[in-house]
Amino acid sequence: MPPLRVLHVPVACCALESLAAASALAELGIDVGETDPAIADVMVVSGTVTHAMAATVQGLHARLPDDARVVAFGACASTGGPYWDSPTVVQGIESLFPVDRFVPGCPPRPQALVDALTDLLDDAAGAR
Repeated sequence: MPPLRVLHVPVACCALESLAAASALAELGIDVGETDPAIADVMVVSGTVTHAMAATVQGLHARLPDDARVVAFGACASTGGPYWDSPTVVQGIESLFPVDRFVPGCPPRPQALVDALTDLLDDAAGAR
């Protein structure tokens, strides 16, 4: 399995669940500690994205390589979650840029992130 560099964008409470998956991911060669978007393979957005932070998240996405993938981790990143009707909350990051995997839950289990990222690895291996 090839290594995978993950740019983690922890914007709210789902970040705790995604960080809980870090040791299991490290065992699979998946580094969730990438800090440079220009070399990341995947961007994981975990939590509620507000309109005030949308430009920052979009800026990170713009710096990703063209073949990088995006995971929306949790109900808030996917749809706005329980805050969907708030005028300050983005109703899912797919309104900002394309998303390759949606991980449902409030919060999702850490294993759900492991599954989503290993699915992306399997997709990449199958495309070769």
